[in-house]
Amino acid sequence: MLKKSLLTILFATIVATTLTPAEAQEAAFKDTKLIPSSAIAAVFLNPKALLDDPTMELMPRELLSALGKKEIGVDPCEIETAMLLMDNVDDDPGRPPGFSVTIRFSSEQTLNDRILDGAEKDELRGKPIYRTGSEYEPVIYLPNNKTIVFGMESFINKMLSAKGAKSGLIDLVNNSQGDKDHVNVFLNVEPVRGFLDDNLPPANQIPLPFQSFRSLPDEIESASLRMSFTNQESNYLKLNATDEEAGEKVMQTMEQALSMGRGMLMSTIANELSNQPELMNALEAYDDRAGDKIEEMLKPELEGRTLTFKGGDNQAQLSSVAVVGTLVGMLLPAVQQVRGAARRTQSMNNMRQICLASLNYESAYMKFPSNIVDEDGKPLLSWRVAILPFIEQNALYNEFHLDEPWDSDHNIKLLDRMPATFRSPNVDSDTKTVYLGFEGEGTMQDPDEKKLGFGDITDGSSNTILAVEANENAAIEWSKPQDLELDKDRPGKDVGDLRPGGFNVVLCDGSVHFVSSDIDGETLINLILRADGNIANINNW
Repeated sequence: MLKKSLLTILFATIVATTLTPAEAQEAAFKDTKLIPSSAIAAVFLNPKALLDDPTMELMPRELLSALGKKEIGVDPCEIETAMLLMDNVDDDPGRPPGFSVTIRFSSEQTLNDRILDGAEKDELRGKPIYRTGSEYEPVIYLPNNKTIVFGMESFINKMLSAKGAKSGLIDLVNNSQGDKDHVNVFLNVEPVRGFLDDNLPPANQIPLPFQSFRSLPDEIESASLRMSFTNQESNYLKLNATDEEAGEKVMQTMEQALSMGRGMLMSTIANELSNQPELMNALEAYDDRAGDKIEEMLKPELEGRTLTFKGGDNQAQLSSVAVVGTLVGMLLPAVQQVRGAARRTQSMNNMRQICLASLNYESAYMKFPSNIVDEDGKPLLSWRVAILPFIEQNALYNEFHLDEPWDSDHNIKLLDRMPATFRSPNVDSDTKTVYLGFEGEGTMQDPDEKKLGFGDITDGSSNTILAVEANENAAIEWSKPQDLELDKDRPGKDVGDLRPGGFNVVLCDGSVHFVSSDIDGETLINLILRADGNIANINNW
């Protein structure tokens, strides 16, 4: 319960504060007195500066306050600062990494009893601490009425003993500027360099284009990020290399990363637009016009051993590009989903028409349509040719020589006149269809059954598949007397790839269903076989 409650605290403290024991309660935004020498990363949040900014006047503070008080008992709008610290990597793989999140409020706060439910209350240095009983579980520490600390107890002890500690991370924080920033992030790479080297794959296992990234942990000493949501020109990301030579190498790697990122982004978007040449041409034109400029704007500045990615004069332009890019990134999948839904609906309508034609055929001839055969029973033309008169294609039907095979000199000329009813909106083909039945003993296309009617569907017409939407690679020339051969070991091997999540089927009662790709083989077989006595409910899939 305590662990879940603390996650709730983190939710309520989207705008958080910094740990301040009673004797340091009025500490500055970036207080280093509580950073132990073993810490490798520090994140400082300054929600008070953000909330005090005139641009945030319309933030729904009243709602945030009410929600925080209701859920955990504290007012998130009273949060002044927050500090997240991460300890060095422990050699013990069974021990979670040390960390702490500390939240300082401008007024006294009291947690709800629900938050502390199930926790054991004790004292740490004379102040309340709440534990769950396991040393590997986070605790809540309350050094005073305006401060909440959430983290590993062993690390909190380090923090409380940290006064006067020295480390590269502490120097990095002390040398930074901007107490009015909304976010500051600091990372000291040196203490974890050995860990990174040990856990990264060797260079000979990394693809050649990415091999230069393998040396970054050895070349970068530290990193820092400064971010203001209301003064973006002051934002920056700095990478401090170990020396000037390493700085040059990191610069080359960053330039390579920008170029590769541009290429990967273009490739991803191009893949989405592969079937839309007009948009693809527009994308290429935009890349030709603005791609180099954007890449140059993103490139860091190198001074000595420090690389700086700045906001500055380019921030507004980059922000607009990012916003538009994000919107396009959101829009493309949405467009694809809408297009996919439309194609799925069209495909279901096609299958419904095929089944309706089959039912009308059955009503006229007292049997379901089957392949057209010669006097010796050899298949010549598909059952799809047989139902042409029932999908308003009498003229095309009359052009077929019904006593000749589908690929005879005459009939083959009719192949590219496939009716729209047999054409899948997901498959670019004028001659092949994916609307297929299953062939095999006990199926609706059983080659041994010459006159199969409703009386032969003892499992029920609403429980038996007439036809399915097959994969594109299983598509068959529409007039060819061939369908999907039923493989009882892998009945679903030819369906489920045409659209995300499943495939369309039409039952012998005329109803069309979208079936999940997760359907198990036994259930699918029971739906395919018309009289095996094993009735499956398609609505469960």
